[in-house]
Amino acid sequence: MKYIHKVSLFLLAWLLFTALVYIVLVGIGWLGTLFGLIVAIPVEAFALVAVAIGLLCGLVALTDDEGGS
Repeated sequence: MKYIHKVSLFLLAWLLFTALVYIVLVGIGWLGTLFGLIVAIPVEAFALVAVAIGLLCGLVALTDDEGGS
């Protein structure tokens, strides 16, 4: 096998290896993003409900005619 043929096979193998590593790392990144969204959306919904409850409690306290405690 000629030297240039060996070099071309090495470069082709390196290209395929790099492409596979890139695809695996991008796949892991997308899975991480998906998992982050699955976790973040319920947490954000819980925070919004907590803020809404807090605002309602504040509104009730402001409109309380009896003066509260």
